[in-house]
Amino acid sequence: MLILAVNPGSTSTEFGVFDDKKPIIRKKIEHSGDELAIPILDQFEMRMGCIVDHTSDYLQKIKVVSSRGGILYPMEGGVYEINKGMIDDIRHGRVDAQHAANLGILIAHDIKEKFSIPAYMVDPISTDELWEPARVSGLPEIPRSGRTHSLNVRAQARRRAEEMKKPLRDTAFIVVHIGGGLTVNLVKKGKICDVADARQDGPFSPEACGGLSTPDYTKLCFSGRYTEQEMLRFSYGEGGLKRWLSTSSIKEVEERIKQGDKKADSIFRAMAYSIARCIGGLMVCGGKIDSVILTGGGSKSKLLVSLVSEYISPYTTIVVYPGSIELEAIVESTLRVLRGEEKIKRYKSRGT
Repeated sequence: MLILAVNPGSTSTEFGVFDDKKPIIRKKIEHSGDELAIPILDQFEMRMGCIVDHTSDYLQKIKVVSSRGGILYPMEGGVYEINKGMIDDIRHGRVDAQHAANLGILIAHDIKEKFSIPAYMVDPISTDELWEPARVSGLPEIPRSGRTHSLNVRAQARRRAEEMKKPLRDTAFIVVHIGGGLTVNLVKKGKICDVADARQDGPFSPEACGGLSTPDYTKLCFSGRYTEQEMLRFSYGEGGLKRWLSTSSIKEVEERIKQGDKKADSIFRAMAYSIARCIGGLMVCGGKIDSVILTGGGSKSKLLVSLVSEYISPYTTIVVYPGSIELEAIVESTLRVLRGEEKIKRYKSRGT
């Protein structure tokens, strides 16, 4: 069975044609600054064109199309049929933010309409499965959010469970996705029960400031030194390593450390410490943890893995799955639905 998997990111569009789990075509197109300068939804034709240009020989033969899930209303993880309510919520701006992954949903829907095939989305960014104690903050107006790297996090948890030859429902993992952003996820029985996010109260990351002193952050907000948009960029884009060292590249920071840059070494070690501290906090809350899984592009750094492992390895097993397996996760989740191993879920719009 031929499956088209679509995974648009902030700067690229990744896609592939799979015969069951076997890739026939696999591409990742990097987009220019000019192409990305327009609003996200206006990038639809450009990104669709990239996919059609490379898959035109197969489009008539594809039996199902599936996309990474985007930002919609909070929902459980899993596989959802792409429906009208989902499309309307994206096109009419009913959700709190637009993300390139929302284009994947629109692209899959367009292909569905043209070729009369099923269209699904998998593990949306807005997955929110927090258990109730984790959802409550000290301010009722700002509840904690479970938004995370759900697609790769759930896929890597499932991968580890299979390696351990245990049903996912009988496992407990802490999955740390390290990229420009960074999330530390407590995954119990296949559910992402708690999240420490670098954009919220988690560790700082290459591009995000992580949790900060609330009084000091409030004072900075009202100091007149920065605009609202600049303050938001500290939360993601201009915080973390970028703010301290003027780069978000872990490779560049490592090279500076090799050359004797003491500041780079100190800040990098502090980031590793902040990651380990959040892992430790979730270990206390999560009961017996089978493994800590380090994944995402940042887990390719042997130095970072080593520094985090120094803190965590005495207490549990650490497994490293470098990079991400998002396309594979999309395909495998789709196949589970088609084989009746997983129930398809229905999205309900809250729009009017």
